[in-house]
Amino acid sequence: MAITFQAERLIGRLNALQATQIKYAGTQAMKRLGWEMRSELGRYMQATFDRSVPFTINSALYRTTGGLSVGISINPSGDEKGQSPASYLFPLTPESDAGAALTTRFTKGLRKLRVIDNSTWALNWLPDPGTPTRNGTTDPSLLKALLNALSRPGGRLATKRAKYAAGGVRYFSVPDLRSSRQNQHLAKGIYRVKTGERPIRLMGYLQSQPRVPQKFQFERTVRERSAALLPGLLRAELDRALR
Repeated sequence: MAITFQAERLIGRLNALQATQIKYAGTQAMKRLGWEMRSELGRYMQATFDRSVPFTINSALYRTTGGLSVGISINPSGDEKGQSPASYLFPLTPESDAGAALTTRFTKGLRKLRVIDNSTWALNWLPDPGTPTRNGTTDPSLLKALLNALSRPGGRLATKRAKYAAGGVRYFSVPDLRSSRQNQHLAKGIYRVKTGERPIRLMGYLQSQPRVPQKFQFERTVRERSAALLPGLLRAELDRALR
């Protein structure tokens, strides 16, 4: 999202001396605005989201073009799960397609293994009790371990020394399109079972694409906070340039 301005609309009519310095002052003000908006958006995310992590909170970026404009965006680079803040935050904005949640890499991985079909989504962000979590969300290393185990005969990890392999544990899915044994008495989802114990469901499945509330007012926040901050920043930079 680009922010541009007309100096006289912000701080009033310029005199001849101010006019000579407005381009430099404006460029400096836009750099400061970009930096300030990173902090503003971070605070907004913390107040808006229940379980915001540093990767999300610090995802706002800015880019100056050398003129009286600055671009504000959300980081498009992926995390350890391969998903970028730009991709998973966009469904939360009013500009998205009716709040359709991002199809996660984990769901895509299950589909690629043919564990589930394209009309099924894994609820890996809404863990059942007992699911290992980190920062309030499903532990990414568990998701990796599940895909690894489900790709192997018997649903066991390749090494018994792996983090989620202790106690002779194995994993299975209900349903599993590759198997004729569907465990119909169990609710749909992915299960962990240890020798001599009952299965524990770690996460569930949905048969329709999950929806998310469109509560991330990115563009409105950028517009409103920029309008509030920029006049003061521009005046300060113009005064500094004229000293």
